[in-house]
This record gives sequence, C-alpha cells and structure tokens, in this order.
Amino acid sequence: MGSIMTSEKRIGTHNGCFHCDEVLAVVLLKYLPEYKNATIVRSRDPDILSTCDVVVDVGGVYDPETLRFDHHQKYNISTSLYCRVRRLNPWWNNESEESETAFQRAINLVSREFLDTVDYFTNCWWPARNIVAKAMNVRGDVDSSRTIIVLDRSCPWKSHLFDLEREERMETVVYPEPLRQTSYRPIPKFPPQILFVILPSDGNWVVQAVPKDKFGIRYAYFFSSFPLLFIKRYDHLSLL
Repeated sequence: MGSIMTSEKRIGTHNGCFHCDEVLAVVLLKYLPEYKNATIVRSRDPDILSTCDVVVDVGGVYDPETLRFDHHQKYNISTSLYCRVRRLNPWWNNESEESETAFQRAINLVSREFLDTVDYFTNCWWPARNIVAKAMNVRGDVDSSRTIIVLDRSCPWKSHLFDLEREERMETVVYPEPLRQTSYRPIPKFPPQILFVILPSDGNWVVQAVPKDKFGIRYAYFFSSFPLLFIKRYDHLSLL
C-alpha cells in the first residue's frame, strides 16, 4: 500500500523503485520552510495520494494550482558526471583553493562513481538477465499470445528484455523451402513482441507496459508499446 514517515504537511510520491526525479523533488521541497517537517507518503493509491498537500512523480496529473506534478516536464540534465567534475574546478571568486586540491576532489568523485557503477552492473544488473530469460522461456504458459511475461522478482528488466528479444529473433530465422537452394536472403519468422511485464512489488503485483519511442523503437522509456488503460493502472492484480 505504501509507507508513511510521520509529521504534518504531506508530500506524496510513488512507492517501489525510486528514481532521481522524485528524490530531488522531495529534497527541494524539504528545504522550504513550509515542508521542512513534512510527512513523506510513498504510495500509488489515488485515495492516499489525495490526502497529500503536494504530489510529485505519480498520480497522472500535472496541475501546479493543485500542487500535482506528474510527470515528465521539459528540462536539461546538468547533473551528469561531466557537469559535476567541471564544477569542481576552482571558482573564479575563491582564491583559497588550489588547482591540485580541486583535482584530487575530482579524482575521488570519479573513483567512487566508477566503483559504484561496476558494483551495480556486476552484482545487480547482470544477475537480473537470468530472471528475465527464465520468464521469457515460459511465457507461453502465462498467455497463449506469448506477449506477457511474469518475473519471479522485481529487477532491472528493460535492457535485458530488449537484448534477449533481439537474440531470439536472430535464432528464429527460417529458410522457406523454395528458397533454400537459391541465393535469396532468408525470410525471418519472428515471435510476437512482449507487451507487458508482471512483477512483484511491495507485497502486491505490478503490470508494466514495455516501452518504446514514438517511432516504435523499443529502447526509450516514456512511451509504451501497448499502453494500459489509465483506469486499470491502479487496480490490484489480485486474480493472478
């Protein structure tokens, strides 16, 4: 259902996997005197979110007048590793810091970032591939359309799904009988694209539509290959 950390004003955001955007939004709100001691409510339940004074990154509504801020506004990313290192150069109005000291700070920052990234991809991202592959292998048991997979555990699945689908298509090329003795290229016979992923989250089940971009390429994250009806997004999958 979600978690609540106690106090007066209420800041609402989604539960489950957290991301930089809502974490940053909550941090900035907490710097304001009005929300300094605010309760943080993490949930996707519309009834719970309706009790919050401000809601960020969830709820399907973007309306500044009611302090509802979902979801993806236009912005420029200025917190990349490149930008963070550049800002560590000695400031023009701070003559007390030497260049070598600033350079060492940059080395420490990049070193920590590099080690954290290696740790993540080695011990979190890569092991998830087996979970996604297992779900893809048995998707015919979930639904005859073979467009739905069910993951045993919540994990980073998107990039693995795209890679495994591409490998699957490479393995399923067939040569029509009349063309086998000719120089024509084979006609591929592709399995259907996976449209939905079902996975456990906070004691419930979540269904996510597989993303694509506006041109149909399955490597973007803000468009869905087959979007769910909005009214169904908050339904519990209690019948699974």
